[in-house]
Amino acid sequence: MTALLKPAWWAGASLVLMVVGAFGPWVKVFGIVTINGTDGGRDGWVVIGAAAVAALLLLIYAKARRKWLLVLPVLAGAAGAATAAYDIDDISRLGSGTIFGAGETFSTQWGIYASLVGSVSLALASVALMIRRREPAPETEAVATP
Repeated sequence: MTALLKPAWWAGASLVLMVVGAFGPWVKVFGIVTINGTDGGRDGWVVIGAAAVAALLLLIYAKARRKWLLVLPVLAGAAGAATAAYDIDDISRLGSGTIFGAGETFSTQWGIYASLVGSVSLALASVALMIRRREPAPETEAVATP
């Protein structure tokens, strides 16, 4: 049981990090306006959706113990990571220019990085659950009765 608990807690913490990051700030415009990952239907909702799908499949896996159920949490983690990484790159490209000497126009914030780390961590935790060894069944001692 303990072999399952460590990756399970790891996956749970990863899911929390994904969701917290998705609701957190993703970009700051002109150093003044902060835009959160879920503002206006932005890509933070993709990360939350990926976390929700992964959480559901991990709960089903906890009951059924079928390793194939872990494929979707790995893919959900990859989807969340790809979304955050794409947005980080996009923000970096947009923020590299200056307008009227105002400095950086767009800068990435902690929420997008939390979503990225949580998503990658979820994929790795799901793989760890896939490759973990089953614990041997406890040996019982046969006792002869007179």
